[in-house]
Amino acid sequence: MENSTNNSMVVSSDEKFCHSCGEKIKSMAEICPKCGVRQMATTTANSEEKSLLVTILLAYFLGSFGGHNFYIDRTTKGVLSVVFFMTCVPAILSLLDILSMTRLNIQALNTKYNQKFTDCEKGVKTLFFVLSVIALIAIPIIILSYGILFIVAIVSGAFSSYV
Repeated sequence: MENSTNNSMVVSSDEKFCHSCGEKIKSMAEICPKCGVRQMATTTANSEEKSLLVTILLAYFLGSFGGHNFYIDRTTKGVLSVVFFMTCVPAILSLLDILSMTRLNIQALNTKYNQKFTDCEKGVKTLFFVLSVIALIAIPIIILSYGILFIVAIVSGAFSSYV
């Protein structure tokens, strides 16, 4: 009897234990056949815990350059953010990432971003949610204001001496 329990605790190179029920399953299995829970990918790059607060701060202050994407190992998206930062699209996408990170619970975040996050206080998440909503509202208003000012300057002939 003792020998069978020792064999059940040993897994071969093509097996692993389910994250939810602990059942021995194939290492390539995406869903546990016993409990039906989706298995998180186990890679060495994503095995260290990432701070959700650091991720949110990087997204808020360096989101235009993809700072948070590099931190959570989404290097391709980070490189694209650096290449296209002048278009303001990465800034808007980072604000949307912040909205997502502040509204989802920690388990949903771990699944969505394939990471192990340490949670931060609810007040901090709420603060950055509100700041992101304000920024998402302000960006189109600022762009429209500069567009209107530019059109008024052209119509009034402010640039006629340069032509």
